[in-house]
Amino acid sequence: MSAAPASSSSQPPAGSATQPQQQQLYSNIPYPKSDVFLSDLEFLQSLSQPSYLRHLSITPPFVLQSLSFQLYLLYLYKTYSTPRYRVHVIYPLAFEYLKLLVHPDVVAIANGTMAVPRANDPKARTDYATKFSNSISAEPFRDQVHSEQFAAWKWRVTNVYGKGEDMPKPPPPPPEEPTNEAPTVEDAKPTDVKEEASDATAK
Repeated sequence: MSAAPASSSSQPPAGSATQPQQQQLYSNIPYPKSDVFLSDLEFLQSLSQPSYLRHLSITPPFVLQSLSFQLYLLYLYKTYSTPRYRVHVIYPLAFEYLKLLVHPDVVAIANGTMAVPRANDPKARTDYATKFSNSISAEPFRDQVHSEQFAAWKWRVTNVYGKGEDMPKPPPPPPEEPTNEAPTVEDAKPTDVKEEASDATAK
């Protein structure tokens, strides 16, 4: 009896007990490795923070100006905004920021309506940063975006998601039973102390 042919891949079959549980969860995602999906998802949601956007704008190598990085941002939007992957996104506000970060010329290049600029072309665009990308570098504008982000969240909570059910009020505490103990300083009411002090002053 001949031996079974060896598998062409050294990796165990999907769903086997030897694979990490994380890889089993994302085994149906068309990526070479599950950690690529998780890395993309983590970075995408970090873009929902205006402070992090400012960091990308003012920190070398100024990736928001790069065509290759802009194409990566466009890839994130086109991939994760689809229903299949959107369910994994916890902070969907990142999609709104992606619309402001991706330059229109980058969309045209990706769609094939604009030629890819040559590296040795002196007239080629080298800065693909959008107006929003340049504005977020200023702290006052970043703070304004933060405040508007909070206002939008507050509006959604009130008008979209609802205020939630009113919690029932707790029953009133039972009346205290009278005791024969002498009253202490803590038992005195502020009004009683004030009235007694006024009477003592008048006398």
